Amino acid sequence: PAYFSNYGIGHVMVAAPGSDIISTVPGNKWQSMSGTSMATPLVAGSIARGLGAGFGPEKAIAKMMDTSLRSDSWKSKVKAGGTIQLVDYLRD
Repeated sequence: PAYFSNYGIGHVMVAAPGSDIISTVPGNKWQSMSGTSMATPLVAGSIARGLGAGFGPEKAIAKMMDTSLRSDSWKSKVKAGGTIQLVDYLRD
């Protein structure tokens, strides 16, 4: 976890990468950025993939959490005990 990570097992469901994420910036350029502004779109995109596959909101969230990559660093900090996987979690 980065020093600026937000967590709380009773409030945060899953961790997401948020450090040194390559993002687009004005002027048709790329830049490495960090923070919740980088992590949040990864979680939203993960849920959107589930919704796009026909899952209801609850199943999309459950699938994201069930397939999270478990980690000792996160097990006492977020409900899922790990970070979202940036892979195709839609397969059963």
